Amino acid sequence: MTTRFPAEFAAGLVVLALAVGLASCQSTEEDTSQAATDGPSPTASPSPAPTLTASPGVSPAAIEFPAVSTPEPGFVTHTQPPTSSTDAFRFDYPKGWFLRVQAPPPGSQGLSIHIYSFDNISWGLAEQYPPETMKLSVIVTPNLSICMPADAQPAELGNAPAAQVVQVFDPPHPSGLTKAIMTYAQHGDQCYIVSGSFAQKIPDEGKFSTLARSFTFGP
Repeated sequence: MTTRFPAEFAAGLVVLALAVGLASCQSTEEDTSQAATDGPSPTASPSPAPTLTASPGVSPAAIEFPAVSTPEPGFVTHTQPPTSSTDAFRFDYPKGWFLRVQAPPPGSQGLSIHIYSFDNISWGLAEQYPPETMKLSVIVTPNLSICMPADAQPAELGNAPAAQVVQVFDPPHPSGLTKAIMTYAQHGDQCYIVSGSFAQKIPDEGKFSTLARSFTFGP
């Protein structure tokens, strides 16, 4: 059962969906949108380690996504090559959306990929979403302490055990978000986070489900 939160509740979500995601408007992030290229993205930088603080009694719904091998119509496959700290992985995302990968700072670990339904660079507001838009994210961090958030529900990601948290903002969060879904899975010594952030009256969870279902470790 999905839990509704007041707009003031933003502890984990703001870090994940805003500080990590919308910060990609900055010039340090490379534009690898579908309009620019369908090929693999270069090695990316770590995002700030997201944290999640769940309210007592949260019982969010969880969904298991078995991996698939071919993209659905209207989707394309992004293949992320391995780095010194992360394994290769791939996932499908909506064709024509804006895929952003941060440039890696020296000596860093992890990476951050965000896929926007809107051109976040042209939008230019790092702490707000346009109405009726959404963002999908894949974040990799060595911070394993966040990989099993309190009160999460069991799920699956890339054929690995995972934990999932669903947050609903009623009324909407000041950023415009109405809902967020975050799935956490440990693979090796990294925590992989696949999330959907929705600024929609009726969240388009199908696109998040397609990405999560297609997520696969390996080339």
